[in-house]
Amino acid sequence: MLKIEGSKYVFFCMFVLSLTAYAENTLDDPYVIASSLHISGKNEYKNKRYQSALEQFQQAVTHLQSISSNGTTKKLLASCFHNIAQSYKHLRNPTKSLEYYHKALEVQRDRGDQHAVAKSLKNIAMEENKRNNYVMALDYALHSLELEQHLHKENDKAEIRLITGIIYRHIGHYEKSLEYIKNAKSIYINQSDNPHIAEANNQIGLIYTNLKQFDNARFFYMQTIQLPIEEVKPETRAAALREIAVIDIQQTNYKSAIILLNESLTIYQRQDKKNKVALVNYFIGDLYLKQQQSVLAKQHFQESLNIAEVTNNIELQAKSLNALGQLLIAENPIEAKAVLIRALQLAQKHGDIEDTLVSYQWLSNVEKADGNFEQALHYANKQYNKFEQLTQQHQDAELAREKALLESYKMELDLYALQDKIKLDSAALVQKNNELEIIRQANKISELELEKKQNTNIFLTALLILCGFTVIYIYRSYKQAQVRNRELQFLAARDPLTSCYNRRILYERFNADFTDYKDGVRGGKVRV
Repeated sequence: MLKIEGSKYVFFCMFVLSLTAYAENTLDDPYVIASSLHISGKNEYKNKRYQSALEQFQQAVTHLQSISSNGTTKKLLASCFHNIAQSYKHLRNPTKSLEYYHKALEVQRDRGDQHAVAKSLKNIAMEENKRNNYVMALDYALHSLELEQHLHKENDKAEIRLITGIIYRHIGHYEKSLEYIKNAKSIYINQSDNPHIAEANNQIGLIYTNLKQFDNARFFYMQTIQLPIEEVKPETRAAALREIAVIDIQQTNYKSAIILLNESLTIYQRQDKKNKVALVNYFIGDLYLKQQQSVLAKQHFQESLNIAEVTNNIELQAKSLNALGQLLIAENPIEAKAVLIRALQLAQKHGDIEDTLVSYQWLSNVEKADGNFEQALHYANKQYNKFEQLTQQHQDAELAREKALLESYKMELDLYALQDKIKLDSAALVQKNNELEIIRQANKISELELEKKQNTNIFLTALLILCGFTVIYIYRSYKQAQVRNRELQFLAARDPLTSCYNRRILYERFNADFTDYKDGVRGGKVRV
């Protein structure tokens, strides 16, 4: 055992006690606990244990809400809300995800962090877009875009432009969609960001596909494929291959489409993207069905169904069962009927009118083939009703899209008006600043002129004083010279002992008298 003697022992005890007290206080601090839970939650999220991560973040929020808020706690609280929203998104709970994105936005606005507010608006826009609330999504996206314009993070600017372009594509405003996505792509090109360049290429390809401009669409998908494999996300590359295959199917180039779909399928299998694997298997099955290769078609439809059941993808289950039922009609009508009834149940559960319509169509064909004309008519009537419902749904969707398009134009006008107002306000501010600068310069000039006048006055005053002293000095010197001259004249004319006129004066007088005589003054007397 370590032995400590005397004062050292006392000091050591005090140190241990203070350290223990600090540790106890720290462990009881809600902020410290919340920070620890936040770190733990992020680690769980990173390892894709989203439910566990969600619980950690929610506990952290509870601790943070128990203490007084300040800048630090608000920042951590906003991060917790954001991560809760992200966890709910992965747990496929969009309602809760959207709720917590809004909570994060509220805290970020309270903090006054414009960049964080812009990111929260972007996240809400993405969620609303997934829920097909395109007008709301666009509103949030444009607000985020407006904030990002005043910031300097190019990646964030590009991301919100890409999202805005995707929303415009869903609305059907393809011109605006292209403008935003190409703008985002140019930023990514400047930063040599190949993963995001590939995503932008795919989005542009989708727009041209919707416009039936398949050559343009293929060009942009090929740009994604031609990028270095190691610099592009595998699922992005797989999506490009899949979409080119869709174009080839449209152009009845089935051989090329099969090759591309199999390439795409291989990538999705490596990435363990089960839903994507199921979807591509369905596409391949449908392609083989178009070529009347029933055996291969059936294999891929069955594979699609098996994977969709594992992932609980009801929509894809219904589609695969409808396709399998269609193939079984000729081979085994009884089994086909059972398969199609199951497809119908799943389609109704999912609320997919189109798949329900397909189920009724093939069930009507099965019953007609069996001679059950009454049941066939029943399904035909159901099919007709669903067709009307689907037509109405398409009309409603088209109307909603048109409304969304009009709203988007209105939002653009509002945005332009706001931007113009900001420009005018900026110009007015610049003008006011210029006016203030002119006033400051005028004041400075006035001050300099006043200072100059003051200096001139001081100089003139000093000069006048100097002249006055000079005049006084000269006058005094003159008076002194006069006095000295009189004294010299007196001394020069007098005898120093008797003070009587000396010889010099006598000669001067004689000379003066003789001069008068010479000048014509006759009879003059000589003074002695």
